[in-house]
Amino acid sequence: MNRASSSPKPFGFAFRQSGHVSRWLRFGLLVGAIACDLLQAADWPQWRGATRDGISTESDWSHTWPGGEPALAWSAQIGKGLATVVSAAGAVFAYGHQGGSNVVTCLDAGDGSVRWRSAVREELMDWQFEGGPCSTPLHADGRLFVAARSGRVQCLDAATGGVRWERNLPETTGIKIRNWGLNGSPLLSGGRLILNYGTAGIALDPSDGSLLWKSGDEENTYTSPVPGTAGGREVLFVAGSERLALVDPASGSIRWQRPFHVSFKAGDPVRTPTGVLFTSLEAGGFFLRLPSKGEPDKGWSSGSLGAVTGTPVLVGGYLYGIFGPNGQKGSLTCLEPDSGRVVWTRKGYGWGSLLAAGDRLITLTDKGEVTILRASPRKAEVLASFQALGGKCWSAPVFADGRLFIRNAQGRLAAFDLRPAAGSGSRSSATSP
Repeated sequence: MNRASSSPKPFGFAFRQSGHVSRWLRFGLLVGAIACDLLQAADWPQWRGATRDGISTESDWSHTWPGGEPALAWSAQIGKGLATVVSAAGAVFAYGHQGGSNVVTCLDAGDGSVRWRSAVREELMDWQFEGGPCSTPLHADGRLFVAARSGRVQCLDAATGGVRWERNLPETTGIKIRNWGLNGSPLLSGGRLILNYGTAGIALDPSDGSLLWKSGDEENTYTSPVPGTAGGREVLFVAGSERLALVDPASGSIRWQRPFHVSFKAGDPVRTPTGVLFTSLEAGGFFLRLPSKGEPDKGWSSGSLGAVTGTPVLVGGYLYGIFGPNGQKGSLTCLEPDSGRVVWTRKGYGWGSLLAAGDRLITLTDKGEVTILRASPRKAEVLASFQALGGKCWSAPVFADGRLFIRNAQGRLAAFDLRPAAGSGSRSSATSP
């Protein structure tokens, strides 16, 4: 096991190409490469989708429905928590807390029937919300990786639910877990299972859970690592407990860092062709430029552009996210990433979230209302809206194979069919908590 030093190393930026077009080309190649090992036709196999950016490539879906509401394909009780579902190979995998245990449930994506369940005893940890797991599972190569707030990480057989291996991170790493527990979602990168635990992440061997490296012994924060490139090298963009960091995924060494001390971070880093946006509740938004030559440098910062649950998406060169100043709930906002200029806002989202599918945004308020908008900097053009669920909806929506999955903190999961021929259906069973 290689314990990496937290001392930053020279980054050595030296892009062979320069200019706006080459940056977008490299960015597109990166996004495609991330999806190669995970993506089937319309899968959503991990946190924020196959390319980990909250964007679905599906465009053949409808926002016009007979009666004004989409068909409810099915609904299920999956247990308390905030973990989003993942969908792969015709199955939906949900993670929640029921009867004193964290339960992974595998359901048929078409009708919601249960294929298997796997349970392990865990505390509910219902502090300031309903409790339950917050980390989204990861499906890859017939395996399902799940992380509990206690720091228990499991690898399950995706076909049967059988446990292949299990690790307790506080014991494995010697790092104390933070009071809200482990909430970041696992990432598979370069044959390593990456989690935002410790100073700026750890890596486990996905075959047996053994520790490959750790970046340091500071307490964890609550965001997830994001893969990318900088200076021609693969990096992990990590919002650590005391810093923003660019981490070498092979060794865990911190190649660049900047102090960024806040007690609560929820928005993941967002890659753009020219840099990366970090967001937090207390500190707002911070855009880090990644120039073609030289070291990373600060682009802009704004205290009014903090994100809690709604990590932004990049569509057509503009960022769309649920932003708000510290202590206030958010508004759907369109902004220019290079300048931080706000183009338009739409209020009423609270601690909501969103995804993009084609040229449309699917947004969710923290009270369960879904609104579909055109992803355009011209204006906030609403195309459709409906009440998907009641209760607290802090979990991001998921879109896979024409179905929209919405869950609430109480554990109700609803699957809506947005395929063009789906029509409309009964809604009474979904809107109740």
